[in-house]
Amino acid sequence: MYIIEAELLPTAGVTAPWPTATLVQEVFWPLARSEDRLEHLRARVGPRGIGLVLFVASTDGRQALRATRGLCERVSRTAPLLAGWTVAACTPFDPQDDHLPGA
Repeated sequence: MYIIEAELLPTAGVTAPWPTATLVQEVFWPLARSEDRLEHLRARVGPRGIGLVLFVASTDGRQALRATRGLCERVSRTAPLLAGWTVAACTPFDPQDDHLPGA
């Protein structure tokens, strides 16, 4: 199991109001595929953008990162709720880093 942090940032065309964390989470699940190996997802909407923490069932960290980035890009491309949002980061979770994605 790997914990991956991702950050979605708005492009210039995105205007308020931004989606809620609950809506962001709800839009991910229908677009997740079995090969994404998504087990759990948490979203946080902050002043900079949307922070995500994804739990991915994988035995390979690089594969977990690729799958997570692919899922985030698929969601930002296809979900109308996230039209105009872009994947700015996708990194392994670091428990010693107190930065919250999207903050």
